[in-house]
Amino acid sequence: MLEVDGDPVVFTKIEKLTSDLVEFFFKKGLSQPMPNDLPDKHFSKDKISRSFHESWYWKGDGSVTKRKWLSYSIKIDKAFCHYCVLFKTKQSNCHWTKHGFNLWKNGPAKIIMHETSEDHIMSSIKHSYKEASFPLIPSITEKLNADICLNKEIISHLIDLTLFLGRHCLSFRGHREGWNEDIRGNFKDLVVLLVKYSPVLASHITEIQIKVENISLDTTFDVSRKEQVSLIFRYVNKNTCIVYERLVAEFLIGQSFDGAASMRGKYKGLQSCIKEQNPYATYIWCCAHRFSLVIVDAVSSCTEARDLFGNMEILYEFISCSKK
Repeated sequence: MLEVDGDPVVFTKIEKLTSDLVEFFFKKGLSQPMPNDLPDKHFSKDKISRSFHESWYWKGDGSVTKRKWLSYSIKIDKAFCHYCVLFKTKQSNCHWTKHGFNLWKNGPAKIIMHETSEDHIMSSIKHSYKEASFPLIPSITEKLNADICLNKEIISHLIDLTLFLGRHCLSFRGHREGWNEDIRGNFKDLVVLLVKYSPVLASHITEIQIKVENISLDTTFDVSRKEQVSLIFRYVNKNTCIVYERLVAEFLIGQSFDGAASMRGKYKGLQSCIKEQNPYATYIWCCAHRFSLVIVDAVSSCTEARDLFGNMEILYEFISCSKK
């Protein structure tokens, strides 16, 4: 049980708290009313005139320490463990989590018994970890939003440079593109020029210079000696946490892999999936894989070859698995 604006929320109908509810009730905190906060200025009494006592909020072990887990509901006159309600295990005592505790006659003994139980200790540890990390959550969210704004501005600058070079049919790359070169190519030189007028881009470039020395792009050439490359953007949807890949530019002229049906299949294989996107991507069986199959057939062509390579394999496995 937890209270929201004085109204009790009883968990007899709630089997499991969602992370949002845990977050809400964690911020709300526990309920520890004093007699002056009650309508009759005293706690309700049971049939034998026993009641909850405000001194139970504290424990004495040479020094007085407050029980930050003990929560009391005014409306249903029951006590609950705030820690176990939020971070309970399946074996947690239902009297302190779901139904509530009201055996006031044995109150002090039952309270001590619960706070020394294994379930309560585990819940207390989880609560301590949550409490230690809680101030960081708003700052992390704020930092994330700030990073998104900065990245949008940086990307906007780079897109403008790309459009400028494209409109004027200017090359992007240079012969030498190191940061210490006098001429680094049109794109990089324009970026360095904008750094003087954009603090956001300046910090980004400084970070790149510190963390990254070289950025390589793997390309290949077709028979006409034209360079081929595929440009793919990979990003995560922050709302659904689903990873997306978008093919921005495609220069695929062929595909080559092994002869498995899942790979080379004309109707359901990877070959067919690629051809749906690019009909000109001709499939060729991987030469290295075919050569490997030829070798396997060759060494299996006679008994002597099978025995030779079989014994060599056994010997290799024996030596590679040796502890020494």
